[in-house]
Amino acid sequence: MAVPLIVIGISIALSAAASIYALHLASKQKKNTLSPQTLDSFGITQAREGSVVPAIYGRVRLPGNIIYYGNLITTEIRMQAEGGGKGFGGGEEQVAGYKYFLDVWETIAAVKTGYVNLVDTYVNDNREAVETAETLYNNGTTEISPSAYVTDANKLGSIVHIFYRRLDLGDNTTQVPTIHFIVERILATGLPSENLANGSNPAAIIYDLLLMAGVAANEIDFNSFSNSATFWASKGYGLNLILSEQKNLHECINTVFAQVDGTFFINSSGKYAIQAFDPSQAVTKAITTKDFYEFSLQRPSYSQLPNFLRASFIDQAQDFSERMTSPFVSDAGIQSAGRVIEKSFDLKGFRDIVTAQKRLAEIAKYNIYPVSKIDFSTNFKYASLSPGEVIEAQYDDLGITSAKFRIDSVDFPSVDSLMLKIKSTQVAEALFDFNYAAFSGSEYSRNPAIPSAVVRYRTEFVLPYNPTYKSVPHRIFLIERAQEFENGCMVQARSGSAPSGPPYNAGADAANGYFNVGFLRSFSKMSYL
Repeated sequence: MAVPLIVIGISIALSAAASIYALHLASKQKKNTLSPQTLDSFGITQAREGSVVPAIYGRVRLPGNIIYYGNLITTEIRMQAEGGGKGFGGGEEQVAGYKYFLDVWETIAAVKTGYVNLVDTYVNDNREAVETAETLYNNGTTEISPSAYVTDANKLGSIVHIFYRRLDLGDNTTQVPTIHFIVERILATGLPSENLANGSNPAAIIYDLLLMAGVAANEIDFNSFSNSATFWASKGYGLNLILSEQKNLHECINTVFAQVDGTFFINSSGKYAIQAFDPSQAVTKAITTKDFYEFSLQRPSYSQLPNFLRASFIDQAQDFSERMTSPFVSDAGIQSAGRVIEKSFDLKGFRDIVTAQKRLAEIAKYNIYPVSKIDFSTNFKYASLSPGEVIEAQYDDLGITSAKFRIDSVDFPSVDSLMLKIKSTQVAEALFDFNYAAFSGSEYSRNPAIPSAVVRYRTEFVLPYNPTYKSVPHRIFLIERAQEFENGCMVQARSGSAPSGPPYNAGADAANGYFNVGFLRSFSKMSYL
């Protein structure tokens, strides 16, 4: 059963008659310095036939597409003349300009399940209400349309749209104000926790995309979506997305998985399924040495891994502008690589800094750790395995014991060979806890003109994140045994000139013997503690 390459996004056919009607509403008037503008004078960008109406999830800010404008109304702005001059009667009112009003109809979004709430508006980048005589808003489910004001107006089923009657354009202007809408999608897929406080549940988004692409509900493995929805809700990962380009189904689903970890596949029953990457996910099969063929292991070194990570996100507290999180820095990684290796992530599906930083910290933990990948062939008794499932691997030749790997792909190269080819990645998220230190601020800048301190040797080293210590920071120290019989030392952390917390007892040797390395003469006998 192949995934249909059905385009996500709805295009609308505009009424040519309505457009022509709007353009000919203006009457020709005699030119003079105080003549009102005609409709032809206004710079209006109208949506063309076939324009894409975006699909939206969560709470987002976006402009609408104007599909109709017309019924230009002009009123005079009159001012009292100060009198006395030639041609002016004392105190007589004169025309000082014109105020303009226009009917405008805009589309905002497309819906398949649920509806869209209008939360607020921006007018010319200022968060304020739109000045209009009447507003008709259709949330994607109602019969509301401007048929009383627009000839042959279509109800535009499953389209969120808004009509402004007598929109106030302002005084002496030829521009229609730019209106941005803050809207919030309310999904109705039937999945648990589909609408979270900070966005739409990723599982519910994918489910809605499948329905929009024409997939029937009975072709979807509802349980897999329900389990994934419950997991992502427990993480607090609501997403806020605007899909404003025509894309196939796979591309849209990958947009979701660029924000959260998971996989989309067709299960053994031939139904569409997803699997959130849950660290507590149960092992499906255990595979031992005798069932591995053509086994290969890939694992990067610490010096190849990023050690300075940050992410972009959308900050609703800053008018839904794009911002950067503070960086997640791996001191141990920088020491190991001898340089800063930066990596940036696109987390613009998150609209607040707290959630974006939490997600970055989670991503960072298994990006700064050398995660293993194994590729292997095995026999057909494991043919029921699907992408997203977890296996337990034991491969004696490399000393791999009870290691968890998540399947990335299963390939059946030839039925005659009775062999499968499987690619899998270590379940790194199960190696760590999910504690993280909150970052500060949403911007980061570094002054390259300030050099680092020059030192001849380093006496303190930070250990990288690892499955043993997890989020608890651990350090090793290079110290001198002054009398050669000491069995420990005390370490005092300081912030400026003041102690930061109590002293810590560092009393366990991390290595036996001494370094066979020349140091400063006063440091004769050293060991790691």
